[in-house]
Amino acid sequence: MDIKFKKVKGSKIEIEGTLLPEEFNEYWQIELNAATASVQIKGFRPGSTPKEMAEKAVNKEKIFEDAINSAIRDILEEKSQDNHWVIVDRPKVEVLEANPAMVVKSDSGASPRKEKDNAPGLKFKAEITVLPDVELPDYKKIAKEFLAKKEEVQVTPEEIEKTMEWIRESRVTLQSKKDGAELEDLVEIDVLSSCEGKAIPNGKVEKDKFILGKSHYMVGFDDQIKGKKEGDEFTFSIKAPEKYWRKELQGKNIDFKVKIYSVSKRILPELNDEFAKLLGPTFTSLQVLRENVTSGIKIEKEEKEKEKNRAKILEEINKKSVIDLPEILISRTLDGLVEEAKASGAKDVKDEDLRKGLSERAKNRAISSLILHKIAEIEKLEPDSKEVLEEITKNNLDKDNSYDYVYSILRNKKVFELLEKS
Repeated sequence: MDIKFKKVKGSKIEIEGTLLPEEFNEYWQIELNAATASVQIKGFRPGSTPKEMAEKAVNKEKIFEDAINSAIRDILEEKSQDNHWVIVDRPKVEVLEANPAMVVKSDSGASPRKEKDNAPGLKFKAEITVLPDVELPDYKKIAKEFLAKKEEVQVTPEEIEKTMEWIRESRVTLQSKKDGAELEDLVEIDVLSSCEGKAIPNGKVEKDKFILGKSHYMVGFDDQIKGKKEGDEFTFSIKAPEKYWRKELQGKNIDFKVKIYSVSKRILPELNDEFAKLLGPTFTSLQVLRENVTSGIKIEKEEKEKEKNRAKILEEINKKSVIDLPEILISRTLDGLVEEAKASGAKDVKDEDLRKGLSERAKNRAISSLILHKIAEIEKLEPDSKEVLEEITKNNLDKDNSYDYVYSILRNKKVFELLEKS
């Protein structure tokens, strides 16, 4: 057996292999024996058919093909193990020469193709794509230098008041009104919109509830609702802005037919100690509630800042890393991003447009994944099965379908925690 290989661009390896006839004959005999063992001929028990009859009954071409595939598969697996290659794509194989006559002897023991006596039993070429080598810079130094510039997260008074107001809004009570609607009232309406006498696609909305003055309709719509009462039905027109988001309606008059179902006055509670106590025994005063809100905002901002810093550290490591990234890894990552985009609401966008827009992100994500994997390998930061199973159980995930995903999440977390301690 003679096997030669060389590395080429794109994290690919070209392999040339030659097997002697007697070496290839071993694969032929294994496949032939397996095929003849399964032959069933009337009058003979399974497995007891005479060898000569069984060999005549099998498909020799199929056996020959299986022997070739088996031989090449074994060689690629052996070389991958010897050289620590991780094959990431289906190998491309070209059979240059194969001589069944050299491995299947006649009854007399002589080869029926003597002119091929010096030919190899099997000669082939193969190209495999492997997980690329990753040459990393001093990633600990990069992380340390970046984190040294990190600023402490601050919580502004405006952020605190906005959250306090949100809590207050969550405890609003409603009081039905029979008089005209005012700003900040909750209204429930039916809307039918048209343009130039034709109904606008998706322009019919039933029992839409919103706070008057904060609706999602175009500017001027809410002003037309003010003063209207429960049961009122009316029509009005508004000229769409020249830069309206729906191009076909830009600058045109939009006709609205509206029916008022209900008008409710929103009564907001006062922000005081009594209000705080209603939220739970932990909040003994408004000050305690405000402190809790401040702490919560800070924790949330710190988490967001941590994720942003991790992404930037990874970006800096990426800039100084050397990776011969294979296209198949970018393509597979891009497949995942496209599916994520569709699940997030981009169902109507063409795949080709999504792939074009997401290609650079896919490349960066693939590189980041390789960097994290390499650091984890160097630092021996692999999570054990107990950690993975605990995380799966905690999040009520399916073990078989989520194990690898959870494993990679925990591994990456360990890598970032290492970098943050640098």
